[in-house]
Amino acid sequence: MQLIAHTVALLVGCGLAAAAVPPATLLDKRHDQTYCHSNCLLAGIPLPDQDTIQLPLENYLSEQCPPTVATIGTSTVTSRACISFPGTSMDFTFASFPGYNIKWATVTWKVKGNVDGPPSSWALAPPAPPTYSATCYPNAAGVTVCSVPFSTIFPYAENKQCVLLGKMCPNGDKEALIFYLEFSGKIQSVNGGDYITFKQQYPCAARSNRDCTALNYSKNFIEVAYRCSKCDVSPCPISAPTV
Repeated sequence: MQLIAHTVALLVGCGLAAAAVPPATLLDKRHDQTYCHSNCLLAGIPLPDQDTIQLPLENYLSEQCPPTVATIGTSTVTSRACISFPGTSMDFTFASFPGYNIKWATVTWKVKGNVDGPPSSWALAPPAPPTYSATCYPNAAGVTVCSVPFSTIFPYAENKQCVLLGKMCPNGDKEALIFYLEFSGKIQSVNGGDYITFKQQYPCAARSNRDCTALNYSKNFIEVAYRCSKCDVSPCPISAPTV
């Protein structure tokens, strides 16, 4: 009930809460309906779809959890940073490295542009400004999640849910935006000792099946793209008019 009440407050005035929307015809079904499930006010509204995240620098490889790497002694160890859209934010959940605890993590990001836009409209790659950062620390359960609200991504947009979703899904029920991303942070052995730096893995320049066989060291960042899919929850019922 709280979620629906919050949604009503944000959708009123956007022309979406007053009428039911026809059931969505999905091109790529969302597998995680946490946000719109049982929320009839979002029926038919395109939402960022975490199950469609791709890596443009790697021939649009499907990958929701880009790798992170750290050098420990003479070895390089790998973990993951998983991207999700739990509501009106873009979240990054950092998995720990075996035998090490994450002390903090930072996501540095910038919107590159619309997937459907001409390349001439895209923002320059890092380190050209502006870039924005979000730093996070492990919670009481030891989970490290950096959350970037849509209102932070689009600070000058009206703070209404439908407006922010429209900014994240500028093309409706199809491909949406590309982001530049960099990951960084510190880990420490469960036995203590010095902090060790981790970062995102360089983009893969070649693969054998899904295994990375060569890295592109000229790109000190990654790119992620996603599409939006309509919320497939049933529309809200419309009360019969009183006479």
